[in-house]
Amino acid sequence: MGKLFYQKLAFTNMRKNSQFEIPYLCTGIFTVCAFYMIMALSYNPQLVQATNSETIVSVMALAGRIVAIFSAIILFYTDSFLMKRRKKELGLYNILGMEKRHIGITLFFETLYSTVISLAGGLSAGLLLSKLVFMVCDKVADMKIGMNFFISWKATGITCLLFGGIFLLSFIFHLIQLRLNDPIQMLKGGSVGEKEPKAKWLLAMLGIGCIGTGYYISITTDNPFTAMSLFFLAVLLVIIGTYLLFTASTIAILKLMKKNKRYYYKPNHFTAVSGLMYRMKQNAAGLASICILLTMVLVMVSTTFSLYTGVDWYIDKMFAQNTAVCFTDLGDDLAADIEKNIYEIAEKHDLKVNDMHEMDLISFGAVRTENGYKVVPASYGYSDTMLLAAITLDDYNKLTNKNEKLAENEIMVFGEDAPAGEIDLCGTKVYAKKHTEAFPIVSSNYGFDTEFAVVRDKVLFDKLVSVNEEVYEENASQVSKQFQFDLVGSSASQIAFKDDIFDKIGELFSNKSEKLADEGQSAPYTFYVPNRSAERAFALQMYGGLLFIGVYLGSIFIVGMALIIYYKQLSEGYDDRSRFEIMQKVGMTHREVKKSINSQVLIVFFLPLITAICHLLAAYPMLRRILELFNLVDLTRFGEATAAVIVVFALIYFALYKITSKIYYNIVSR
Repeated sequence: MGKLFYQKLAFTNMRKNSQFEIPYLCTGIFTVCAFYMIMALSYNPQLVQATNSETIVSVMALAGRIVAIFSAIILFYTDSFLMKRRKKELGLYNILGMEKRHIGITLFFETLYSTVISLAGGLSAGLLLSKLVFMVCDKVADMKIGMNFFISWKATGITCLLFGGIFLLSFIFHLIQLRLNDPIQMLKGGSVGEKEPKAKWLLAMLGIGCIGTGYYISITTDNPFTAMSLFFLAVLLVIIGTYLLFTASTIAILKLMKKNKRYYYKPNHFTAVSGLMYRMKQNAAGLASICILLTMVLVMVSTTFSLYTGVDWYIDKMFAQNTAVCFTDLGDDLAADIEKNIYEIAEKHDLKVNDMHEMDLISFGAVRTENGYKVVPASYGYSDTMLLAAITLDDYNKLTNKNEKLAENEIMVFGEDAPAGEIDLCGTKVYAKKHTEAFPIVSSNYGFDTEFAVVRDKVLFDKLVSVNEEVYEENASQVSKQFQFDLVGSSASQIAFKDDIFDKIGELFSNKSEKLADEGQSAPYTFYVPNRSAERAFALQMYGGLLFIGVYLGSIFIVGMALIIYYKQLSEGYDDRSRFEIMQKVGMTHREVKKSINSQVLIVFFLPLITAICHLLAAYPMLRRILELFNLVDLTRFGEATAAVIVVFALIYFALYKITSKIYYNIVSR
């Protein structure tokens, strides 16, 4: 054989199969580009500098791993389709005298060309688009930095290793197939159909059981921490159940349609039902994959969009005034020093302090019972765990400029689900007057589910402190003191104030702790300085970063879904072409061909969309609980975001259907 024979043959093969090779190469370029951009973003030092946090960087790195796994799956999927269409060609080479090792060499060069084109095209596109991606991330996360053009050699190296490995595994798989199949099998490989499958009722019931269990976990889990821990179990059950249900139930549905003679014996229904039935195993796996991808897109985008758009809502809910200084009460002298420094540091940053309020409060984990509240050692293991915070009536009246009165053993409670009437307050019988308005305290430091109590005097307040110390012992919450006020000035000055007062309080506490230690006393302490401007900036960075990742991954999954649908329609088009040719020869018109195609689509094509929407609706209760951990409990906002996402992606899915159905029709109607 002449020089460069195999190289030329490989190039010729790819050129002649351009209808299949070009989408495959585009897939390779797209996945390389997507992986490089997210990894380059995670390795960009400006991202850490802008956020002052490793959290977003870690999330970016996790997104990179997801893109890597997805890239491997979608490339293997498209490559398997490509090889199925080429089995006849490779078998013909073998019959005409080419040994399998020669075919293997040709496949090696084809794989090499695909690898080089994918890496070169993907990395080039990634470098060109990375600046745009950085700018979008900067804008969405409100980081207010102009990210410079950045080339990550580390991301480049990882990308080359990852995709080089994927294409190498693909080549090894080709060699295994080549070795196991004889030439006659390969000649028939592109046209081998399936036997009529049996309705597998056991698998269908198992699939229903898996999905039902996942749905049950989602609907019945009330505790946010439990929901977070069980979420991936529920997802795994639903994924397994979806594949089983599509594989088994679609066959059963088609058999029922076939038994309905009035429906089945019509030209458009006959060809659609019979065509689908004989290749349903492969068809069902593709449909299940589309359903899972669509569900992932809907979940990611709806949750991250809800978090991002809910930032101002929960900031307003958590901040009665724009700043607070909260710290462990270690003595009046320390509180006086902190108050003095508040005014001094505010003046330093040209800020004015308005409406200063001082109060003592206690907060601890409790369980809501039928007749009140109870503190137990393992509160956070219960499904109805909440955080109970209490202040005295005197502090409440100073805070609100009111003159509320409480009788002996009477309290006020604040919270949508707070009990009213005669209740048991952690061991003390009291009468609760329920208030539904927001509690006027800066509470951004509290957890997902907080209820507030106003007690009549220090006697009941001290009882709550004693119960907390008795139950939680060394883990007991300490009485804290809080200065709550409004800072008047720019957001940047308020954030600078927060940083300075935080450092100053740390210095004061360190000195106080050393002094108490010299006197032989233990002095554990905590302190924090919530500020509306700082919390909003942090929330926008965090949730904006999550929204960016959600939309980024969602876009990648949509492209993957489009590729699966495209190759599914191509595969079925070539499988059905001979059948439709025969039907057209015996009198089937182009109009009837179109009707048959539409019938086939109505039977199966929209099942993934309907099932994905059902999955999302079933996951709604669990997602709502998980979002509570991120301070989003606005059900209306989450519901509206979910509905909007469903509508948008249903339209995208319908557009994909119209495009790919036209490709299918063009193939079968030739």
